[in-house]
Amino acid sequence: MQIDERSLLELEIFSDRKSGACLLELFVPPQTQGGQEKLSEMLHAPKSQRNEIIAIQESNLPLLDIENLYHPLLKAPTPVSIQFVPERNLLFLTGPNMSGKTTFIKSIGIAVYLAQLGLAVPAARMTLSPFDFLITNIKTEDDIRFGYSYFFSEVKRVKTIAELVRSDQKGLVISDELFKGTNIHDAYEASRSVIQGFSRWKNSLFILSSHLVELQSDIEPLGNILFKYFEVTIKDGIPEYSYRLKDGVSMQRLGLFILEQERIMELLNY
Repeated sequence: MQIDERSLLELEIFSDRKSGACLLELFVPPQTQGGQEKLSEMLHAPKSQRNEIIAIQESNLPLLDIENLYHPLLKAPTPVSIQFVPERNLLFLTGPNMSGKTTFIKSIGIAVYLAQLGLAVPAARMTLSPFDFLITNIKTEDDIRFGYSYFFSEVKRVKTIAELVRSDQKGLVISDELFKGTNIHDAYEASRSVIQGFSRWKNSLFILSSHLVELQSDIEPLGNILFKYFEVTIKDGIPEYSYRLKDGVSMQRLGLFILEQERIMELLNY
């Protein structure tokens, strides 16, 4: 499976570009505590156990079905299950701030990467078809060396993804918030156009998180969109994060609420 250095960094497989320090630490000492202890057990599971968990199926179209997936570095994760079918190969994921979207999509990427390395995965069960490439768009940065603004860096990354998708290889594309670096109008129009373009390519799976919930009415008629969201409830003025994945689109907004909770405007007012 083809995976570039940026995707490895964004999935936090490797945390340091120069030294290659591995955040997942494939050979964690058994005495390590917390989330990494669980990770060590997972990665060093007997091969027979790994074979029971992971089923790789050859298919003309991409398949991915994961039961009780979790991020391997969380000490007390809430497992989440997700199933893609050929008829729904694009996940449009919504939910308010801090609801778990980015952690979830990283977990999917990590699980697919580990599965194709022949390692155990952070899940109870996983079925997938082999992917030819895995590419992410999670942590965009500007680049003064090349004169790239934040937005242009986003555009270049989407172009790289488009070129891979057109190659007719089976791939997994993971993107966290398309086009954050421009105004809301252009972000909406660009996101709609790119999602419409992605939806034409049935050879890949696309996982896109977004706060642009208004896109639902434009992309739902495409027919192959899987709509999921993470919910948050407010109890006695305090957000409660369930980290449970539900069907549909979340219209909940918590940005201003979090701002108020952190007393930002209180600090700025005399």
